[in-house]
Amino acid sequence: FFSKMQFRVVIPENVKSGQTIRIACPDGTEADVKVPKGVQSGESFIFEMSVDQLKNPQQMLDSLQEESNLGGTVRKGFLDRDIANTQDFLLAMAVGLTIGMGIVVGFLAGILYATNGFSITTQTASSQSEIDSMPQMRIN
Repeated sequence: FFSKMQFRVVIPENVKSGQTIRIACPDGTEADVKVPKGVQSGESFIFEMSVDQLKNPQQMLDSLQEESNLGGTVRKGFLDRDIANTQDFLLAMAVGLTIGMGIVVGFLAGILYATNGFSITTQTASSQSEIDSMPQMRIN
């Protein structure tokens, strides 16, 4: 079972970040929620509420099951959330690029480290006898 439920809250007009607003959940439960920093009127954010705080948690769980059976989505965690605005999109892109670049740089560093022992060295000879004693390569 779920211990917490997530709700999308759309910020009403004339409400600024940092303010507290009263929301009504689908089962009739009301809660005071502080608007997160950087969220403006018309935008939305995800609010989590413990199932224990709901008036009728079984009704909420039943509606989630019904929504899931109808092809809807059920939120289970932070990574399952929608990209709600440009800021979320840019943050997701930055995280993805950072992880991707870390993988590429690590891969290249590993290759350079592993191949470092295979460098070609040259030898100089001071006499003909040293030249004759050096290994010879044939090129076909």
